Amino acid sequence: MIKSNLIGSIYKGSEHFYIAKHFTEKNNSVVYIARNDREIFQIREKLEWLLPNSKILIFRSWDQIPYDKVSPGKEIQSERIKTLYELIVNKVNHCIVLTSVNAIIQKIVDERFIKENFIELIKKQSLDFNKLIIKLKLLGYQRRSIVREKTDFSVRG
Repeated sequence: MIKSNLIGSIYKGSEHFYIAKHFTEKNNSVVYIARNDREIFQIREKLEWLLPNSKILIFRSWDQIPYDKVSPGKEIQSERIKTLYELIVNKVNHCIVLTSVNAIIQKIVDERFIKENFIELIKKQSLDFNKLIIKLKLLGYQRRSIVREKTDFSVRG
């Protein structure tokens, strides 16, 4: 059984101290729900200073309004998937997750999708190059001559 503590109404500006104290003393993971993305980054910066060797994951909200015909930014999409991957596949069990109210009410991909659609590359591993390219395209990566973004890939050699 997972035991959880819900805490509310911490003095503004001291959130990072409480998170760090709870994280180290209780030896449990912490999920902090911030007001907005700006607060997430302020707290992360302070926590990285207080707890330099701790795993801090960010789960941001999309950068567009609901019912907008524009997709969320690729940076935010990849960051959200990275956090879900860490929690689901790597089963990180001692970390701090910083998120916001908007982020937790937005839809996420299914746990099965995360488990089935990650690619693990290992040095000197033999793989089917054409299948890798097809898989990357299916996952939303774009083949480019020059890689400029995290969601681009290029074939060399």
